[in-house]
Amino acid sequence: ANDYVRAAPNILTQKLPAEEFTVDTRVELAQATNGDRAGLILNAMSYAWLGLRKHEGRNQLVYTTCTPAAIRCMEQATVVMDSAPAALHLRMQMKPGAQAEFAYSTDGQTYKRAGQPFSASKGRWVGAQMGLFSTGVQPGAGYLDVDYFRVRP
Repeated sequence: ANDYVRAAPNILTQKLPAEEFTVDTRVELAQATNGDRAGLILNAMSYAWLGLRKHEGRNQLVYTTCTPAAIRCMEQATVVMDSAPAALHLRMQMKPGAQAEFAYSTDGQTYKRAGQPFSASKGRWVGAQMGLFSTGVQPGAGYLDVDYFRVRP
């Protein structure tokens, strides 16, 4: 699951609550080792996530998409911040037409867009889902610490 988050067992999701909404969360990648990843995900047959990754001893903020919509999509990651703090505020805004836009903030007030808008695809059973994930190379090493997960219209 190191290169394919959807196969990881550590995903906590729920169905999308409406056509338009915003989800805000504050996450921290704690006690991480190289290869550990955690963040906010829009999960379906294809998926996108914004979160933290431990790479070469430092935290990076990465925006990752996995396309095309298939049983096994291919992840492509873009480094948004090469040297990121261990904790960040993350946001996903769902817009009409199933378009998701991701953003991040260091202070919880001013958000910067991360990556291009992502088109949500169908899921296999319940449709697209939103949520949090944490995955790593060494089981039990690093973990995701979440302060809040808020959904609003």
